[in-house]
Amino acid sequence: MFVLENVSKEYANSQVRSFAMRDVTLRIDRGELICVTGKSGSGKSTLLGILGLINQPTSGDVSFDDRRVSDASDAELAQIRRQKIGIIFQQFNLHPTLTAVENVMYPLYMLKDRQARSKAIQALADVGMDAFADRKPKQLSGGQMQRVSIARAFAKKPELIIADEPTANLDTENTQIVYQLLQRLNHEKGVTLVIATHDRDFSDSAVRRLNMQDGRLL
Repeated sequence: MFVLENVSKEYANSQVRSFAMRDVTLRIDRGELICVTGKSGSGKSTLLGILGLINQPTSGDVSFDDRRVSDASDAELAQIRRQKIGIIFQQFNLHPTLTAVENVMYPLYMLKDRQARSKAIQALADVGMDAFADRKPKQLSGGQMQRVSIARAFAKKPELIIADEPTANLDTENTQIVYQLLQRLNHEKGVTLVIATHDRDFSDSAVRRLNMQDGRLL
């Protein structure tokens, strides 16, 4: 699914140059469940941003589905993201004025999917949140909001889901619920998952663990 070859990401201003990621070479096969570990500032989020086609590398080559994307335009990257990649955010990123079902419908609406509502309801049912479809985020707990964000990421049936510390704001019980849902998406639906996490129990259960340190993949 993904091939990264000697990929680096550099940030620079008039006085300072710094590398967020250095010379990362990586292959990700379809259907894998991968955890990315490492301390804050190690490069985990930068790697996920490149895999999610949100950030472009400074150097190196990135290929997705046998297509070189490291020099693709912003419009091309946005189109691939809309169709093939789901993203789960640490801060949920739900629109406060929309209901749960409307939040899940939004990426489907962007794809002009005429079955957006029925697919959104099904995605909410898959994460046990269909009974809360008409509630707005302020009426939901943190764990419930994260389940809605998982439904939103999965509703369009993406090939890949990227999750950056998806349980950082959750208690132990909801952390377990969220990770069980993500494992189900991988095992039962065949979705490729790349998850940055500090949770040792979950990372130990992953099919594959990548450790980042000082921008390098160990």
